[in-house]
Amino acid sequence: NTLKYVGSAFFQDNPDLKPEKSITYEIGVDQNLFGFMKGKAALYYTKYKDKISAISVGATTWPKQYRNIGETELKGAELGLEAVLANYWYPFINYTYMDAEITKNPSDKTIEGRRPEFIPFNKFNAGITYDNPKIVMARVAGRYIGDRYWDAQNTVAKRLGDFFVTDAKVSKKFSIGNTLKDINVSFAVNNIFDRKYSEYGYYELEDGRNFWVEVGFKF
Repeated sequence: NTLKYVGSAFFQDNPDLKPEKSITYEIGVDQNLFGFMKGKAALYYTKYKDKISAISVGATTWPKQYRNIGETELKGAELGLEAVLANYWYPFINYTYMDAEITKNPSDKTIEGRRPEFIPFNKFNAGITYDNPKIVMARVAGRYIGDRYWDAQNTVAKRLGDFFVTDAKVSKKFSIGNTLKDINVSFAVNNIFDRKYSEYGYYELEDGRNFWVEVGFKF
């Protein structure tokens, strides 16, 4: 219902919008390597029916309307490595490849054979965690998202560029007597290098470098 009724200057209501359905087939393997590393690999195939997409109504970008796309296929592969180095060091890296295509859409055949919106071919994550309960837990991680379209028509002007963003977080757990237990104080810096990027459209940039402080406890 949230997507059915979003009437505004930018979106039209669509009372006939149906929920999307999907079925996924996956085969994979987890394997310990060299006694200090774990590897993961998987192949998967997903078929969507009535996948929901924001479609431009008319010849211009706005307004849009959430509509059901007939059938969409997604074929992909995932690879990942995790390791334990020395004491308390845990590096990791994972990669995902996604090949998506709108295979059937009777209401608008012009988008058949095109890529669904916001699905990149490539994305990966890499980072390292230092986790020593006696001292501190620290983590630095980066994520890469490849270029993708933000419309089902795959308009060149609406192709979002790729980006790589790095985040970091440091946290410490401790207790004060028997009253306050498991106090967790953390400090995070997101988008360390202050990259300018957009997740969902060039009209809206994501947050630049930002800082967070969190305190949690039990009593």
